[in-house]
Amino acid sequence: MFSRLLQWGRDNSNILKWLLFAWLAALVGLNVFIHPHHPHFGLEKFPGFWAGFGVAVGLAFVVILKKIIFHIISRSEDFYESK
Repeated sequence: MFSRLLQWGRDNSNILKWLLFAWLAALVGLNVFIHPHHPHFGLEKFPGFWAGFGVAVGLAFVVILKKIIFHIISRSEDFYESK
């Protein structure tokens, strides 16, 4: 049964992706009408701040991992064959 569910998810991944994007856009859109009761700092009162913050931090993680960490942990193609 679980394999059928996974296969269904693979077959409909494009639809599921767009449904997720629509749901996230709806949540950001609702943030225009639903304001935080007590924002802890100034930027938190702007609609969609946390969504933008999450995207910015996620992209920063990708850049850090690709540009810095990858070069530290990567090995050459013949690393294991040269010994």
